[in-house]
Amino acid sequence: MKLLLSLSLALATIAAPVAAQVDPLVLKHHKDVDDRAKDEKIKAQEKVVARDTADKQNRLDLANLLEAAAADCEKSGDTAGAWRYYQRAAAVLRDPREDAWEARAAADTSKAAAFRVAETEQRYRIEEARAIAKRALAVPLETPSLNLQVQQEQDKFAENLYREDVWKRTQSAWLASELRKEVTDTSRFKKPVIISFDVHTEGNITDITIISSSGDERIDLAALKVVRDLGKLQPLLPGMGSLVRFQTEFGK
Repeated sequence: MKLLLSLSLALATIAAPVAAQVDPLVLKHHKDVDDRAKDEKIKAQEKVVARDTADKQNRLDLANLLEAAAADCEKSGDTAGAWRYYQRAAAVLRDPREDAWEARAAADTSKAAAFRVAETEQRYRIEEARAIAKRALAVPLETPSLNLQVQQEQDKFAENLYREDVWKRTQSAWLASELRKEVTDTSRFKKPVIISFDVHTEGNITDITIISSSGDERIDLAALKVVRDLGKLQPLLPGMGSLVRFQTEFGK
C-alpha cells in the first residue's frame, strides 16, 4: 500500500509541470470553441427577442448574455470584443420606461467607450486617444440620437488621430531616407513632391501616385520609394470603411 501511494505521489509530481505547460494553440482552440458557443447562445436569444419584442424578460436575458460575454472579453484582454458586447447590451437595455434598465444601459455605454479607447491605444499606440474616453463619458447618454452623435464624434476624432499618425510615419521615413539625402540638392529641388496612396482595411498600401512633381525625377522616385518601403500601416479604424485615400508631401 505504501509503495502504491509513493508511486502515485511521484507520478503526480512529474505530471504537474507538464500539465502547467499547456500548448498556446490548444488554449486558443478552446477559447475559439467557447466564443462560438457564446455567440450561438446570443444569436438564439436574439431570435427569441425578435419574435416577441414586448417580452421584457427575453430582452433582459439577452442583455445578461451580452454583458457576460463582455466581462469574459475583459478578463481575457480582448478590448475590441468587450466594447462591442457592452455596446450591444446597452442598445438592448435602453428603455425610458425602465429606470433600472436605463442606469445599466448608461453604465454599459460608458464601459464600451472606455474599452473602445483601450483598443485604439493598443492598435495605434496614440496616447491622445484617451481624450476620446473623456469626451464620450462627459456627454449625457439619455437618447439614441445622442448616442449616435457621440459615436460619430468618437469615430471622427479617432480617424484624425490615425491620419496624423500616417503623416508622421511618412515624414519620419522621408527624413531618414538615405536616397533623399543624396538627391535633395537646393539647386534642383524646385518644390515639394506630393504623393497620394490608398490604405486598405488591414493596412496594405496600394495605388501610390505622384499628384504633383518636384521638378526633379530623382526626387520624385525617392519619394515613391519611401511610401513603398512603408510596406503596411496599422489596420483602419472601425468606421473608416474598407479603403481610404491619403495624400502627403515631401520637401527639403
